[in-house]
Amino acid sequence: MRNLEAHTRLRPNEVVKRGLEFFGPQGLGLRIRQRQLTRVEFEGGGGDVTISVLLDLEHEGTTVDVVAREWDRKAEDFLASLPPPRGRWARRLPLVGRFL
Repeated sequence: MRNLEAHTRLRPNEVVKRGLEFFGPQGLGLRIRQRQLTRVEFEGGGGDVTISVLLDLEHEGTTVDVVAREWDRKAEDFLASLPPPRGRWARRLPLVGRFL
């Protein structure tokens, strides 16, 4: 079993949606065991994956925690697919400057 953590600039609901697409029936084919606003659990293939998200105001994004059993490599791939948090310099730009 592995516990992994990452930070992303995506909103918590966007991370959960991407998790559903990546691990769920249309992705790797895992069965959704439980789904909540900030957490989704999958099972299948002799293992399970749990994704938990938390709004991270310090990094202006989301902290993503993944617990994986038998799906360690795919959990790493999922976290690697998420866009990183904005750099410090980008957080200092005015809101309009972020869309340039």
